[in-house]
Amino acid sequence: MAIMFSEFERQLCYWLTGDEPPPVNEDKVRELAAVWRSHAGRLRRLRVDARAAVEGIRSSGFAGASERAFAARMAPFVDGPSNYLDAAADHFDAMADALDQIAMEVEFLKLVVLIQLALLA
Repeated sequence: MAIMFSEFERQLCYWLTGDEPPPVNEDKVRELAAVWRSHAGRLRRLRVDARAAVEGIRSSGFAGASERAFAARMAPFVDGPSNYLDAAADHFDAMADALDQIAMEVEFLKLVVLIQLALLA
């Protein structure tokens, strides 16, 4: 559960401790991280489906210029260890990790402010 401060409580914390709790809902940031992770998984599944489509066209016996053009255009997206879709999914996961880190730091800062207030009491 997120620790939220009203504007009055935020100003009071600032005047008493010199620290102002961040006005961020860490639970919402974690939800956002989960969405980024979900989309990373969807991109990875898309690569598998797109690769199957490309392989299906390559093995269909159709050997025209359009087949070669399609395979050439799609190759960077689905072929090799550094294909575009997996790279994008990795970046989505990195963004999710960063958002989780931000949520943890926001929660930590709020707890620090609360502990400072408790020590003053």
